[in-house]
Amino acid sequence: MNSSRASGATDRMLNMLDSDPSNVSLVQECVRTALDEGRTDGAVAAITKARQHGVPESVLAYLGAQLDVRQAKWPEAIATLTKLADQTSLANADRAEVLFMLGFALFQVGTFTAAADVLNRCLQVPLARPDALVWLLRSLHQSGEPARACDAWAAAPQDRRSAWAAGVASLAFFDTNNHTEAKALADACLSERPDCTEALVVKAAEDLLEDSVGSAVSLLERALQLNAGDGRIWSTFATARLRGGDVDGAIDAYERATRTMTGHIGTWSGKAWAHIIKRDFGAARSCLQRAMEIDDRFGETHGGFAVVNALEGRREEAQTCLVTARRLDPAGFAWRYAEALLSGEARDAQALQKLAQRLLASRGFVQFRNPGTTLH
Repeated sequence: MNSSRASGATDRMLNMLDSDPSNVSLVQECVRTALDEGRTDGAVAAITKARQHGVPESVLAYLGAQLDVRQAKWPEAIATLTKLADQTSLANADRAEVLFMLGFALFQVGTFTAAADVLNRCLQVPLARPDALVWLLRSLHQSGEPARACDAWAAAPQDRRSAWAAGVASLAFFDTNNHTEAKALADACLSERPDCTEALVVKAAEDLLEDSVGSAVSLLERALQLNAGDGRIWSTFATARLRGGDVDGAIDAYERATRTMTGHIGTWSGKAWAHIIKRDFGAARSCLQRAMEIDDRFGETHGGFAVVNALEGRREEAQTCLVTARRLDPAGFAWRYAEALLSGEARDAQALQKLAQRLLASRGFVQFRNPGTTLH
């Protein structure tokens, strides 16, 4: 929108408010106009003027919370919206909006379980915003409960199932190994919302499972153009780079992923494998240790340690880690490669590269994750 037009619209509303500053509907419309046009100063002026002329504090608190959300003042928004959400006098439309903004704010500060609880309450209120389901699914997924996200999608009424929500749900289904549903939802989403990054990640990950590395890289580059701060995109992009033989590029992408997604075991494990390929065993150990700190019951982490120990000639330690990895995850991949290393299958860098590529091409590696771990 043209800035001069935006400024004019907000200023006209403020001039009208000068003549009738206690008109609640006019105050609300003035704040809405200012926020829509990016004039936070206009919203502040309207709220200040209304407070000076006796507009009820409950109305001003709601408008102030909208302003806080727009300005990303999350703690202030959460404090105000929590109080508003407990008021029984709110109309359904206002209650739905309060709960949506509260859930969204809780998501932004990383309290995903609390966000999911609030957004679930929001969806029970008539007139709830359609994108409340989107943020509920994201909250459940980010809290490490993709299965609950799948259940929420299945329970949602048809009129709440937007293309955007389908894209978010596709990632939850992918992470619960339901690839048929994941692909169907991702395709349905992208036909209407080609900018949905979750659906692009699913399509890319499915391409990696089919060994279509070039297609996966192309999809992930599109996703990064849309959201360069998403750790899941960077993590999948790193795996694609590693599959394509660009080890340095993979390490850089994994590093970017861990800046925003510190608790994802698969990312730390993938980064460890990139360092293993470069024979930087100290860096690999550091990554595996981070994964171990997140959850020491993840078999592939122990398998990674077994591989590093085997490559360093620590046969006894390698065997101990191998046994633990096999016990925790009999279907695991890393311990099998440690076993191959101990048998002498990969004695030099070229053999190790081939061995690692076999691992990276496996379904287990592309799906490296720990469902009980947060993804933020």
